[in-house]
This record gives sequence, structure tokens and C-alpha cells, in this order.
Amino acid sequence: MSSQTTWFQRFFFGNTTFARLAVLAVIMGSWVAYSNLIKETIPDLEIGVGIISTEWVGGDPQTIEQEITNKIEKELKSLKGLKRIQSGTYAGFSLIAVEFRPDVPQAEAMTRLRAKVAAAEGELPRGAKKPIVVEASISDEPILSLRLFGDVDLPIITSVAEDLRRDLERVA
Repeated sequence: MSSQTTWFQRFFFGNTTFARLAVLAVIMGSWVAYSNLIKETIPDLEIGVGIISTEWVGGDPQTIEQEITNKIEKELKSLKGLKRIQSGTYAGFSLIAVEFRPDVPQAEAMTRLRAKVAAAEGELPRGAKKPIVVEASISDEPILSLRLFGDVDLPIITSVAEDLRRDLERVA
């Protein structure tokens, strides 16, 4: 290089040390990023997801929340490998969605979930039906979820919901 080159030019263009360090940093950064990928981004991964529904005809949402949803959730919180619990309480029924971590085998997760729900059954009120546990898949999760409410009777809301579902299912 000529004697008129600056330190900056010599370091970045004349000396290959910087280029070698940059390539090494990119390779190491790529390896770290790959090794820390979240398992859920890998396709065909089975993640345990269960939905618990409990029906109590005539129960209002606040009572169902206290007498059913909270009691089942309390039992579920001690589940091994649990990632998330989401619940909703409505007039007449309770829904609880439970998701397990990806490292927990799906069959094992569902077995544990059913055992915990069975243990919570004894604390539920007499009029409540037996909780139903349904195994779900991440790919079964809805794209869109709607909640209808208002100052009208439940049969009217149910009728509107069924009409809306039929209309949405026709959309390509």
C-alpha cells in the first residue's frame, strides 16, 4: 500500500485480520442463533394442548367462575411441564385451555391433565356435569375467535352464532 493511506484504509482494506474476525463472528452468531431456536418453530412438533369444558345448566358466569373454573385451575397449576392456562367462563359453561411445553410428550401431558381434572371433580357442585377433556393440536387452533354477548336471551345469541358460523364457513 502507498504511504499516503490512512490507518482506517490499512486496517479495513489492507489487513485481512478484520475480515477474518468478521467472518468468525458471523459463523459463531449463526451457530448460537440456530442452537437457541424455539422448538415451536420446527414443523411437525407435537405440543400437548387440552381443552376442558364443564357444563352447569342455569349457572351464571360469576358463580361458574368461582365454583368450577377456579377449582379446576387450582388443581391444574401444579401440573408438571405446564406452559400456559387460559380460561373463559360463560353462562352455563366453563372452558379451560391448557398448553404444555414442547419437551413434554403429548400422550404423557394428556394423561397428567386427565388425572388432575379427575382429582378436581370431587370439589365441583352437584348440578355441574362431569368435565370433558379434549385433546387438541396446535394446528387445530382457530384462526379467528369471536365472542358474542348482549342483553338478550342465550337461545337468541346461540342462533346468531350458528348463523354467523355458517356464513363464515362459506368464505373461501
